[in-house]
Amino acid sequence: MKTYTFSQFDLFIGPSNIPNSGLGVFTKDFIPKDTLIDGYFGRYVEGLYGGEYYFKIDDYLGIDASEEPRCFMSFLNDASFVPTSKRKLKNFIKHNFTNNCKFVVDIENKKVKVYSLVDIYPGNELFVSYGVDYWNTF
Repeated sequence: MKTYTFSQFDLFIGPSNIPNSGLGVFTKDFIPKDTLIDGYFGRYVEGLYGGEYYFKIDDYLGIDASEEPRCFMSFLNDASFVPTSKRKLKNFIKHNFTNNCKFVVDIENKKVKVYSLVDIYPGNELFVSYGVDYWNTF
């Protein structure tokens, strides 16, 4: 799979620490709290749309990051809700991970960026909340 990142940090993709969550994003560098990590990139889509890698910017526009090459931020996992198997949200796995990043939407410029919520240390996986709307669509 072809991927890309514009981050100033040395990030890599690997198996997520959360079971049944596929791949995740990890850092080889220290990332200070409140720091821009990277953007969420893909094809802009107008109108109603959806999908696993779709990020809704507003009521009329979103970003579909499902096509290759895929941006690293499309591999972020949500530590808030973890299905025991893909698309089955009735039973959740207990774990000790918490979201350490957040999405910041710049509606005016139609951009989505990922910032650190806390200091993130080398070797740690990056996690971000997908929001309640994402989990309610399944």
